[in-house]
Amino acid sequence: MTIQGFGSDWRARVISQAVALPPRILVYAPPGTGKTTLAASAPRALIIDFDRGADQTSAARIAGPSSWSDSLSLIRSISSDAHDYATLVVDTLDPLEELASRHVCEEAKKKTLADFGYGAGYEALAAEWRLMLGALDGCRSRGMSIVLLGHSIVRQSNDPQLGGYDQFTPQLQKKTWAMTSRWCDVVGFANFDAARLEDERRAIVTGERMLWTTRGTGFEAKNRYGLPAKMPLSWPALAAGIRAGTQDAAEIRARITALAAGTAHEARAAMFMTDAGDDPQKLAAIESALSAKIKGA
Repeated sequence: MTIQGFGSDWRARVISQAVALPPRILVYAPPGTGKTTLAASAPRALIIDFDRGADQTSAARIAGPSSWSDSLSLIRSISSDAHDYATLVVDTLDPLEELASRHVCEEAKKKTLADFGYGAGYEALAAEWRLMLGALDGCRSRGMSIVLLGHSIVRQSNDPQLGGYDQFTPQLQKKTWAMTSRWCDVVGFANFDAARLEDERRAIVTGERMLWTTRGTGFEAKNRYGLPAKMPLSWPALAAGIRAGTQDAAEIRARITALAAGTAHEARAAMFMTDAGDDPQKLAAIESALSAKIKGA
């Protein structure tokens, strides 16, 4: 049977292979955690700097525009103009959302989004935000990874199963946050590693910066790559995890074997691969460690 409008049998349109596209990543954190440093370490990064916080990095950057229209225009130009940048970073989403809110209010001659009534202001903001995500998808379609940075805020969560509790979320309106979370492949919460001492009201902060990629009771997070729930806040670690999540274990094992061949690490690499089995994340960690050892030799 031919479906009207398709012009051919539907079975000819079935896609069974994975489509390899660059990742869409959101990392949010308290101030001073290292969000910008992480993003600046991405390959050939271009930062749209709304926070004016990238001056301490050597990454290429553009001062964030002062209007919503100019911001959209800039992202669309990056998606269409010729350049060699491989990663687009928005640092941060909070002031960009403020520009969108101001634009919506000025267009409707309202002072705040709440003045619209019946949630219409927040719906208008969501419509503008959708245009921005679409422009970012245009950058992604030309092969650019997307890294969005955001500040964290503590909000009350009302979970039907767990009840109410406080948790970190990005400092965005609920609708724009929900849209962005669905759109992203990775939503990571970054913070300093800490632990509470048993039977005491004290916590120990190790100073080590970590990234959480799976939702916990104190923060929102997710990923589509099978990343470790907790990992170092570094671009090499994140990139290796994403790469492992999109590759076959046999491919990683073959690269490790080729990398270790003829070196002093050959026997240990084989032993570690046996222990890792077909877990791509463990194999990727072995590949990363082996590569570092060989480069440092």
